[in-house]
Amino acid sequence: MEEEEGIELWFKADTKFQLPNGIIKCFLRSPKLHKSPKVAILFSFYCDLLKLYLIEKLNPASTADLSYGISTTSRGLKGLMITVSGFNEKLPLLLDTILKELMKMENLVELE
Repeated sequence: MEEEEGIELWFKADTKFQLPNGIIKCFLRSPKLHKSPKVAILFSFYCDLLKLYLIEKLNPASTADLSYGISTTSRGLKGLMITVSGFNEKLPLLLDTILKELMKMENLVELE
């Protein structure tokens, strides 16, 4: 295991084919989500909308046996947790696609 401030790197090979599988977890946190219960509920709706928005965009990734998850987190500061997993070589592309779509959706939805 390799560790830096805020980052942990683990490796575990696939038991069947000895290919490198990976998991990337990103926590996007904001103190603004503690502002009020209304903001927390709107943020939860935002995450649900984001998941629905990504279904069509990320269908090819799901077909290629890559998986992703998006959820709200209440550890420490509230925020958004993005998890991608599958074969290592395509995970950065999947995460990049999710983040780009997240930025596009920011223009479609307001939290306040």
